[in-house]
Parts: sequence; structure tokens; C-alpha cells
Amino acid sequence: MLLRKRPARFGVLVATVVVLAVLNVLAARGTTRTITTTTPIGADGVATPVARPGDLATRGARLFEAKGCAACHRTVQVGPDLTDVGARAAHARPGLDAEQYLRESILEPAVYRAPNPHGSTAVMPTLPVNDDELRALVAYLLTL
Repeated sequence: MLLRKRPARFGVLVATVVVLAVLNVLAARGTTRTITTTTPIGADGVATPVARPGDLATRGARLFEAKGCAACHRTVQVGPDLTDVGARAAHARPGLDAEQYLRESILEPAVYRAPNPHGSTAVMPTLPVNDDELRALVAYLLTL
């Protein structure tokens, strides 16, 4: 009697695994998967994720909206127009390239105020951003 129950249980287990596998395959159809690659592990034992520039700029565009930057620089236009800001930033401050200037402008906006054709005297707030967000915002701004 005991021997008959084991094969039946095994058959139920196999059938369950097959059904779950089929459901998993069906659920995965039409979805995209993001694969993050890493650099080889360095001497410090840490692998660093590799971000493609397009991905970083896309993330920066989302942050630009989420942090409220678009409200002043696009919607209300109390901040300077950022069209071609990368090209202008390269020459805005002697000794700083475009990326350095944009980083400084985000981290310490009071250091240098870009001319505002709208005549606004609004002051940009210091944004709470971490290093990854800063890189993404700068990457996005360089695409404008």
C-alpha cells in the first residue's frame, strides 16, 4: 500500500513542476529584461556596474523631472534656458570643462549665475543629489 502512494506523489510533483515551468514561460513572453554587466572585479574586490551613456542620460531626464528642475527651466522659465547647455557650459567659466561646470552648477548653484534672458532674479536651490544622480543629471544636460 505504501509503495503505491509514492509513485503517485512523484507523478503529482512532476506534473506541478511542468505546469509551473510552462506558466513561467508564458508569463515571460513579451517582456523585456534588463541585463547589467559589470567590469571585472578589481583589486579591491568590488565589481562596478557599467552604465551605457544613453541609459545614464535617460535616468537623468527622469531625475530632471522628478527633482523639479523642469518646473523652473521649462515650464515657468525662471531659470535659464538649457538648450545647448553643454556647448555653452564648456566656455562659461575659464578652467572648467562642460561637465565640471554643470556639476558645480548643480552642487553649488550660487557660485556662478548664468545670465537669464527672462530677467528673473530667482536663485536656484541646492539640490539634494547623490553621486549617481549627479552623474545622470550631467549626462542628460549634455544631451540638450
